[in-house]
Amino acid sequence: MTDALTNEELTFLDEIALDTIEPVNPPSFVRARVLELITHLPQEEEDGVRYIRASEGEWRPVPMLRGIDFKKLSSDRKRNTVTLLMRFQPGAKLPAHVNKGDEDAYVISGSCTVGGIDAWPGDYQHITTATKHPEIIAKEDGCLVLLVVDRADYEAA
Repeated sequence: MTDALTNEELTFLDEIALDTIEPVNPPSFVRARVLELITHLPQEEEDGVRYIRASEGEWRPVPMLRGIDFKKLSSDRKRNTVTLLMRFQPGAKLPAHVNKGDEDAYVISGSCTVGGIDAWPGDYQHITTATKHPEIIAKEDGCLVLLVVDRADYEAA
């Protein structure tokens, strides 16, 4: 004989608890935080199309790098990629590093130098797995870059 409850016993106990326990409103700070998180979630349409407005989502600083923020847009488990925006303040630097996976980068606005090569709006760069990514330095107007990176590189940052 075992001390574990059967599924039927657990279901019975759940029903008793639901019938006898009065719901309790969460503390106001918990409710506010949950509502804040919900409003920052991208809205999914019935047809599978997702829209994230420029004002939606959350910009977060890149740890240990002053003047660089990112906003995660999506995660694709099948392709093992993450799509994000990186925002560089004027003069911000991203040191050279080695990517664990492929990276696609597209400059949306502003300008930067990547390993001494100037990049402007509309410029695209692809870096393959295990390639040393050159240093990025934002020019005086800063820059906004759309990136599709390997999940391992996203998690390492």
